[in-house]
Amino acid sequence: MAKVLITSNSKRDLWNILSIALLVAAGAWAQTVTQKPDEVVYKLAQNASMDCQFIHTPEQQVAKNPILYWHKITSLTQMTRLWPDPESPYKDRVDVLDSDRNSPNRSVLLKNVQWEDSTGKYECKLSYRAAKQDKRTKGNGVKLLIHDSMFFGLENETQLMCAVNVSRDDGFVLSLLQDGSKVFQKTIDPLHPSMSLPVTLSVILPLEKGKNYECQIHLGSTMIMSQPFQQPLETPALEKVLPEPAFLFVAILLVPITVLLALLTALLVLRR
Repeated sequence: MAKVLITSNSKRDLWNILSIALLVAAGAWAQTVTQKPDEVVYKLAQNASMDCQFIHTPEQQVAKNPILYWHKITSLTQMTRLWPDPESPYKDRVDVLDSDRNSPNRSVLLKNVQWEDSTGKYECKLSYRAAKQDKRTKGNGVKLLIHDSMFFGLENETQLMCAVNVSRDDGFVLSLLQDGSKVFQKTIDPLHPSMSLPVTLSVILPLEKGKNYECQIHLGSTMIMSQPFQQPLETPALEKVLPEPAFLFVAILLVPITVLLALLTALLVLRR
């Protein structure tokens, strides 16, 4: 069974605490929007959580109910609104995780992620009033990466294949291990002319009897998914039972018949 890595929210919370501590230590307090981590990876059709935290202090007199914006930035001139009033193809697919508009947590949940969602960056912005001035602060954006289920099995009787579809990102690495040692790996060629989604990473290796195999997909140094291969058990060959010749059965049946006929013939001769 494939193992899927699930990132804990504790890492995100730790980052937010460290960010606040650094700002305090530097004496550079200002209203800040953080988006950490800046890269998240989810399986196709899962719901993706993208973080956004609005950091400020009560002394900064930030007015209540700041306005939240989420956009997908595809290029300098192209962006699509996720929140508020999501545009196509995000209509009915986006939820704000905390309904309290004054909460520092301004993260969103994108439902049923598709390959097209893995292009561009998702940017969180907040429009608010502080110290009697209208202000707008935005984060650095988060990149959404997607992978599909892994296939790991026999290509034919002598070859083993591992394959998985992923977003186009140079960080994805597909590795094949034999008895715990890496014997092959595949990455996305950044110079490949095709820009289609998804990209298929695949490895084919000769199958050796008695060896243990495992296929892994990494994003950078983080393992996203792994799957072992169980070699099929060899079934013992059945001994062939040769059919007995038909004439042997006929001969066995004819012996008592022949004896009986001989006796009858002898009796008839004696009666004469």
